[in-house]
Amino acid sequence: MFCKSLLIITIFAFLLIFSTLTSALKSESDIWQALTNEFSLNHELHHPEVQKQLKWIIKHPDYLKKMTQQSKPYIYHILKEIKKHNMPGEIALIPMIESEYDPFSSSNKGAAGLWQLMPDTGAELGLRKDWWVDGRRSIGPSTDAALNYLDHLHRFFHGNWILAFAAYNSGEGTVSRAMRHNQKKQFWQLSLPHETKAYIPRLLALSEIIQNPKRYHIKLPEIAHEPYFKEVSVDKLININHAAKLTKVSSYDLHRLNPGFKDWSKQPYRPYKLLIPTEHVDDFNRNLANLTGEKAQNKSAKNEEKSLMQQYTVKRGDTLTQIAHQHHLKLPELRKLNPHLKNDRLKLGQKLIISAQ
Repeated sequence: MFCKSLLIITIFAFLLIFSTLTSALKSESDIWQALTNEFSLNHELHHPEVQKQLKWIIKHPDYLKKMTQQSKPYIYHILKEIKKHNMPGEIALIPMIESEYDPFSSSNKGAAGLWQLMPDTGAELGLRKDWWVDGRRSIGPSTDAALNYLDHLHRFFHGNWILAFAAYNSGEGTVSRAMRHNQKKQFWQLSLPHETKAYIPRLLALSEIIQNPKRYHIKLPEIAHEPYFKEVSVDKLININHAAKLTKVSSYDLHRLNPGFKDWSKQPYRPYKLLIPTEHVDDFNRNLANLTGEKAQNKSAKNEEKSLMQQYTVKRGDTLTQIAHQHHLKLPELRKLNPHLKNDRLKLGQKLIISAQ
């Protein structure tokens, strides 16, 4: 009898350990479990506005399906960066509301990228924006900038994440003025723009559904908790179609990982960083290194670069205004073509790009 009881206890203990190990393995392999493990906010389900958003999302499953599927190339990287900053996992859902995880998304107010950063905000956060590159669309730089901005807002509002999110949407000045006017410090009591009043409940409702999909009869797409891409340094002039062939992926898929480049074939910064799907990095590096006719190709690349970016050598007495007029450019266009210029002072013999065509 004692042996039988011991056997039952042993089996029960084994099943318990097996269940624990299975859960641990799931948390390491499934992005949604890994994400919700980092959730730390009160989703305020008691609030009528959160309930309203909850019901709307459940009634529109295609909305959730589109956002979660489009997050696949980016969400692992974003979650990893959030964990580095010791921030709430709910922040990874902000791009769902801002852009539906579409890096090519733009607003009619001028915001762009996954995080929908405005031009002035991007510039203040150190993101490059010129003729060739828009850092607000680049996955790594825009994520770093957005998280730094959110960290600033969190400190500005004395550790209140909800107010920080509201300010991310409408500006810290808007939220601060509402707090002074209402003499209140809680989001729900503030007089804020309609978009912001809906923004926070939707973020909380999304967080609740992704944390408890079975409760709401929602099936999330299977996304592995593993890197989707790696960063590769490239020092050759290369266009997207050529890079895609070397990588063995479609031009569209490669462009989705590198949306910050406005025109790949005219990229002046070298070496520059390309995001390549993890499983194709070896293909890309090997094919790039083993290009046939290396000497002929180098010569062709130099000729291509020369034709793409015509240069002008500064002579004595030249001014930027004069050079712009001479080459039928507006002064701001000439400055965009030469982002390295810190001011309008020119040096004799200095090289200026006067055409990217």
